[in-house]
Amino acid sequence: MRKIIATEFYTIDGLMSDPEDKMDWVSENLTPDMGKAIDEVYKRIDTLFLGATTYKIMAAYWPTADTNPNAFEGDAEFASVINNLKKIVFAKTALEPEWANT
Repeated sequence: MRKIIATEFYTIDGLMSDPEDKMDWVSENLTPDMGKAIDEVYKRIDTLFLGATTYKIMAAYWPTADTNPNAFEGDAEFASVINNLKKIVFAKTALEPEWANT
């Protein structure tokens, strides 16, 4: 049997983004130890479950984070992990897959 492991950062309204659909609040509050712990979890999994809004935000950033000169420290290495994972998106309507392995 497979396990579902949840790692979440979300605001009081249940989204991972702020009102402008930005996720800066996550990276601004992420400590190096938190980043290492998240990296270790993601290295052990093979599939992401995402809501439609979170998927759109992440799909706009991660596919090019490894070559983005404005990326946060450590994002290039993490991009190679997250970009290779399978992605399952929960949405009310069908979405065009914008990110590899969706």
